[in-house]
Amino acid sequence: MEELKRCNKCNQLKPATSEYFSKNKNYKDGLQYRCKQCCSDDYKQYMAKHHDKLILRKRKWTKENKNYVRDYRIKNKERDKETSKAWEKTEKGHQMRLESVRKRRERLKNLLNNFTSTDWKECLKYFNNLCAYCGEKVKLENDHFIPLVKGGNYTKSNIVCACRRCNASKDDEDFFVWYPLQDFYDKNREGKILIYTDQLTDKAGGNYG
Repeated sequence: MEELKRCNKCNQLKPATSEYFSKNKNYKDGLQYRCKQCCSDDYKQYMAKHHDKLILRKRKWTKENKNYVRDYRIKNKERDKETSKAWEKTEKGHQMRLESVRKRRERLKNLLNNFTSTDWKECLKYFNNLCAYCGEKVKLENDHFIPLVKGGNYTKSNIVCACRRCNASKDDEDFFVWYPLQDFYDKNREGKILIYTDQLTDKAGGNYG
């Protein structure tokens, strides 16, 4: 019979496995006392409540440690690349990648999909063949401004050119949450992105020249 564990927050009985409870060696059964869903809900509430304070703290840290962040990236660039390759070669990494591709295809089936090669050339021209986010001149790839998982279409107004690092870092994050926290944040680039993606709304705010 499958062993069950009661979450001390939602009070629900769930399988006592790492699928439902995060691991914690400090507890007798090696699992957190709250289920993953409750932990996730608490985290989201905390982030929403302290959003502005966390952004200011992050900006302060990145400003004070800008050289450290830059040097770390340069120093560990090859190591990070090799680590990523090694992970993809493992069975788990391979299966996760296949699952990711499958889910992506399923989402695209249900969304507007009319982005063309001409649209891509115009996008590159608009951003001067630089990453729309960090401004670096490196190999660029499509990035959904509004993520696929949040209903972002594969259309001209929702695709920007991004370097692999920025694309991976942004992932499924909301642009308005993710971008201000980056050490390469630039208000002018932000404005250019918002104009291109037709996002200059009250939410965006600010004055862009």
